[in-house]
Amino acid sequence: MTVAEAYSEGNAPDLVAFAALLQRRYEAKTSIAGRKERGQYFTPPSIARFMARLFSSPRRHLRILDAGAGIGILSAAICDRVLTLPVPRSLHLVLFETDARVLPLLDENLRRCRDALRQAGHELSYSIEQTDFVLANRPACGQETLFEDPREHVEFDAAIMNPPYFKLNKQSAHARAFECIIRGQPNIYALFMATAAAMLRPGGELVAITPRSFCSGLYFRGFRRWFLQRMALRYIHLFDSRTDAFRGADVLQESLVTRFDKASPDGKTIRFSTSHGADLQGAHDVVEYRSSWIIDDTGGDLVIRIPAARIDARIMKVVDSWPARFAEHGLQISTGPVVTFRATRYLLSTADHPDGVPLIFPHNVHPFDTRWPVRKNGKPLALRSCPDSEKFLLPTRNYVLLRRFSARKHVVCEIARLSALGIVVTQHDKLPDIVLHWSDRNWLFLIEAVTTHGPVSPERHREIETMLRSCPAERIYVTAFLNMGAFRRYAGDIACETEEWIADNPDQMVHLNEPKFLGPYKRH
Repeated sequence: MTVAEAYSEGNAPDLVAFAALLQRRYEAKTSIAGRKERGQYFTPPSIARFMARLFSSPRRHLRILDAGAGIGILSAAICDRVLTLPVPRSLHLVLFETDARVLPLLDENLRRCRDALRQAGHELSYSIEQTDFVLANRPACGQETLFEDPREHVEFDAAIMNPPYFKLNKQSAHARAFECIIRGQPNIYALFMATAAAMLRPGGELVAITPRSFCSGLYFRGFRRWFLQRMALRYIHLFDSRTDAFRGADVLQESLVTRFDKASPDGKTIRFSTSHGADLQGAHDVVEYRSSWIIDDTGGDLVIRIPAARIDARIMKVVDSWPARFAEHGLQISTGPVVTFRATRYLLSTADHPDGVPLIFPHNVHPFDTRWPVRKNGKPLALRSCPDSEKFLLPTRNYVLLRRFSARKHVVCEIARLSALGIVVTQHDKLPDIVLHWSDRNWLFLIEAVTTHGPVSPERHREIETMLRSCPAERIYVTAFLNMGAFRRYAGDIACETEEWIADNPDQMVHLNEPKFLGPYKRH
């Protein structure tokens, strides 16, 4: 029996699992802080497999680029996919990696991949380049190609990457090499994407996991225009948890997986899917939107709009239908002029400094109320007003302050009203995400977003009931899901006598068991 035959029966060597074992071996010998300084965030096995599946059917002969390869788990995922194919394939991998401590593990991983493919009747050759991927392929701005000598450019059929992530000084060699398409302080991952795009043949495919900041960030505006003239966006996968995709790696940026084809904009559709972190079992609830609607240049910034769910798409369509833009009504939107690490010399830790002006953070903003001063985690309270700090100050006029709601949980907790209901709040994290009281019927709606605590499981139901043992109100438990894929993924964990609401179909509810629907149940 060949390896390919064994693989089809579920007995083949799992190349991704072996690469993940090498990753854990490396992580055990290094610190999170050290890896973060180098921009290293290794790809979880489930995400690596998912990314490999996004490529179209592999050709008979393939040249594949893996830049910022690390242990090589993404290349292993491609090899795993090739092992399932009955017709022999010939692969040549070119991997860029500069961390000398990783290289022996990378080579060990690739030797195992080569042996497995050879036994299955395929061919694999590879080369490991211990050079800076971006600088080794530096651009020549204003030319058709990024490369100074196009004759030396060998094109690739596919590129797969989880590039390093860290901000660049605008005077760095990397930033200067790309000064024609970037501005300010860009991030190294965008330069990896641009370089890989230039190295693909026409029709070649790029699959990458990166932060989503390139989709709309001002620093990336020139990059987007350059990149989207050459690459057609085909697929976006979203993680509805900010941190779970790279659990334990101290990642604050929201990540996404994208697939691009090297082609001019062609008006085709872009597919979207979502999952909770690295759990991709339910990542099959795919929706499609016109690329001309997702890639929007009406404001001159060529942004990539990302509807995380169908309800977001509905909101986008409503906003698009408005007859005028904010600017046409004299309204401006800004994130504010203060970036704390650039204004450190003017920051004040007290609110009563004679030259101090209030410094407003998100924790100061509450529903229809702004509270200042509020001490939190050692953050500064004020900014010293002086001629040199004027660029950080706003003129006195009317403002509307908006607090951005992200994947992190924000609690608006009315202690007095909860206490009147007999609910003693000792720890916000134990409360459901939303608690609503219908006073006319004395019903308490307990709504849990699956992306925080998970669904209202039997265990969670008992935990909340213990909290509410002194509350006389009747209870209605609701779990909120982003889409049907998320509901299917958690269906086996949901408690009976609960309701389920799905954002993609907001006018409908799902009811589990018992004769009642959307009403309280007798507590036993």
